[in-house]
Order: sequence, then structure tokens, then C-alpha cells
Amino acid sequence: MPETVKQPQKQPQPQNTNQPQRPIRDKDFFVNLAKQPNARVIQSTVRDTLILSQIAPYFDKGLRRLREGVARTIKPEIALPLFEEVNKAIIDLHTITEKICKVCDVEYKKPDIVAEILEGISKVPSRRKK
Repeated sequence: MPETVKQPQKQPQPQNTNQPQRPIRDKDFFVNLAKQPNARVIQSTVRDTLILSQIAPYFDKGLRRLREGVARTIKPEIALPLFEEVNKAIIDLHTITEKICKVCDVEYKKPDIVAEILEGISKVPSRRKK
């Protein structure tokens, strides 16, 4: 059974205010979060990586809701182009990362999921009109 994340403590709320209480996200909270099987710790040494790591949680949450909502609350004709766009963005990021690593002599291992996407794209017949 996966270890549970320690819930953040609530900060004491000042009297006579209607502001909601915010949880304290202390060191223990983040250490426990990093131990989760679906968590990743990313070291940002350049601004671009920091930007990607700040976008990733929103992307994750939005994409999960998009997948859960297809056919229930989100029409497939709206969702499917977004899924295709997501796959294209992943492949584009993979491609530029591969090029940068090659130029800079940095080892790059293609993620298995990228390989699956590329394999799936090659198997899907093109919908372009000839």
C-alpha cells in the first residue's frame, strides 16, 4: 500500500477575518509528497526547465479532467483534437530535446511513452486528403 502524504497543518487564523485558512507546506509535506509513486522531483538548472515544471501540474490536472470528461461532459469532437495536439507537443518536445542532447553530447534515452506514441502515430492511417 502506498505511503500516504502527511497532510499540511493549518495556520492559525487571525480573529475577525473571513479569509480561508491556508495549509502550511513545510519540509515534511514536500518530502512525503516526493515519496509518492506518481511524484517526480525535478532539478531545474535553467529557466526553461523551471517554466515546464510550473506548467506540468496544471497540464496534468487539465488533461486528467479532459480524459475523464470525454463522452460524459465533453464532446469527443472537442476533446480528440486536443489529445492530438498533446501528442504533437510531446513529440515536438522529445525531438528538440534529442537534437539539443546530440549537439551537446549529452546522453538522451527516449522515454518508453514517447516510443509508444511514435509507434501509434506510424500505425494510424493519415486523415489528410491526397
